[in-house]
Amino acid sequence: MIFSFLIFFVSFLLEGLISNFLSFHSYFLPLFSIISLIIIYPYFHKKEMTYLKMCAFFGFLYDITYTDTFLLNTCLFVMIGFFIEFINIWLSNNFLNSGFISFIVIILYRILYYFILFFCGYSSFSFKNLFISINHSLMGNIFYAILLYFVTDYISYKKHIEKID
Repeated sequence: MIFSFLIFFVSFLLEGLISNFLSFHSYFLPLFSIISLIIIYPYFHKKEMTYLKMCAFFGFLYDITYTDTFLLNTCLFVMIGFFIEFINIWLSNNFLNSGFISFIVIILYRILYYFILFFCGYSSFSFKNLFISINHSLMGNIFYAILLYFVTDYISYKKHIEKID
């Protein structure tokens, strides 16, 4: 479990650092915190409720640090956690599936975030901004997911940390 916290906090801090150097109009919008939720799921074998609690905690931390939407990301991270659990029932844990799950989760997160803000009247975005946001989020985050998968897989193999295969 400590290993999972470490993975998330490294991703969380790296997302903040990269966001400081890039603007919304850049071709890479990091969602490393979401990607870390995908990577840490296999370390919670038969501890799904603990995983969902961590998703809520990480979402709350994300809300406090990076956004001004109180509890929105907390709820979204828990929903994403449910989805990650659901999709991992059918897919094995390997780097290709991590990339595929990242692809789906990024699109799901961006669409949910957009529609919640849009329907609550918090902000008005166009569908063009949604598609630009999804497009700019995909490639770099999928690359990060695959890279993080290999790093965590190597460390867990060397340190004998149990995870789902």
